[in-house]
Amino acid sequence: MSAILKVRQMYVTTGSTVQGDDTSRGTLLKDIWEVCTFRPFADLVGLGMLLVFASDLQQWSAALAIQYAFGLEDQLQNLFLVLLAASVLTVPVAALLLNRFEKKLVLAGFALLVMGVSVGMMYVPARRLDVFFVMVCLLGIGIAGPTYIPWTMLTDVADDFKIRKGKRRDMLFQTLFQSLNITAILLASVTSIVALEIGGYRSGSCIQPDSVAFTTRLLISFIPAGATLLSLVFLWRYQLTGERLAANKAVLEERRTQQSADSGNTDKAAPEPSLSMKSHDLPDTRHVRGPVQLTYFGPYGSFRFKRPKSSSPYKMEI
Repeated sequence: MSAILKVRQMYVTTGSTVQGDDTSRGTLLKDIWEVCTFRPFADLVGLGMLLVFASDLQQWSAALAIQYAFGLEDQLQNLFLVLLAASVLTVPVAALLLNRFEKKLVLAGFALLVMGVSVGMMYVPARRLDVFFVMVCLLGIGIAGPTYIPWTMLTDVADDFKIRKGKRRDMLFQTLFQSLNITAILLASVTSIVALEIGGYRSGSCIQPDSVAFTTRLLISFIPAGATLLSLVFLWRYQLTGERLAANKAVLEERRTQQSADSGNTDKAAPEPSLSMKSHDLPDTRHVRGPVQLTYFGPYGSFRFKRPKSSSPYKMEI
């Protein structure tokens, strides 16, 4: 209750002059700077970029690792299908977990699972389909959480920004977060290309040196695990805990209820026209005119009907 009262008091002091959604418009650079320096968003960006980097780096390097490091090139399509199916089927489970537990706790659990599986990938023996199959299933389950949960946390950041700043910048949050995620994907692809180049990968050759097998194992094991471990630092710094989210939700519900009551009072205050009203009480409609013209386009020409300013009948022009 103390957190809810604190957030309400802060909302009254910072947003008392803001009615409804914010309509003020500053410069774009100023808005971007204000959004990027908002601490919950900055922590979420660092968290999301590192998780996206780790996930996409594994996906970029998985095909080469399966072929040259594990010797399972004949099972490449089946293994990718298992990875995709495990990831898709885990999303509803992640949604159920978010309804019962805090988002930070659920995301930390998925991140720890990804770290453990990624490190284990380094030591999977070659041509052991049974072991690698289990590891791929666990990796698909772990990837689902970091892919899905940060987007649900973005709405919480936007609501917290509205309460603290008295402004609504949802589209800017979405655009910046999406753009930075794309940047993380590009960094993952560049990292994969540079690492393979250093490892001696020869494009177009069916036989690769042993250094390529070791490099691909690193790209799907220790490097993603290190990025995921670093993302936990930003997750620990993330300030929107369950108590603060509950306080924000209570404040927003209270404001929504107040706005509904205010709109209801406004509607009741408007008098309804009745027979007892005098002519001067009714709205003046003498200057309200109908449509100026109506044009018809047909196969034999066009016909335009104009309403004259005088009271004479309508005339037709061809």
